[in-house]
Amino acid sequence: MEFEYGESVGAQAEDTVYEAAEAPVAAESVKTLSHSYRIGERDWELRYTLKRIDLIEDKIGSSVLSMFLGQGGFAMPRLAHIKLAFAYGLKAADGGFTSPEHGMKMADQFIEDENGYTIMVNDVLLALKRDCPFFFPAD
Repeated sequence: MEFEYGESVGAQAEDTVYEAAEAPVAAESVKTLSHSYRIGERDWELRYTLKRIDLIEDKIGSSVLSMFLGQGGFAMPRLAHIKLAFAYGLKAADGGFTSPEHGMKMADQFIEDENGYTIMVNDVLLALKRDCPFFFPAD
């Protein structure tokens, strides 16, 4: 499966689950360009809705923003939490969200390829700021 970053693709705000073809997640070239990902023949991007945030918070047992807060300010989240946020936010450009199981496979591959943990944290934060501005009120 090819896994590339690409230009941002449009997404709908629906919360339907898209059952992606369960192609094996294989290590191949991954390019970091923006916030969309080309995986196989499909374009994906991170999108967050209130319902997706609720699902993530139910899974991690705390608020999404608490993942990024430590004593005195910003903290890097636990690996399991950021992978979960990434997996639950993956939405096909031509459909709905992927299943959490398939999203976790893609999250693992994303980290194992050239991208790594830090880029995943950055991508999730930027997508949250774009889709959930109420988490980041202006001064």
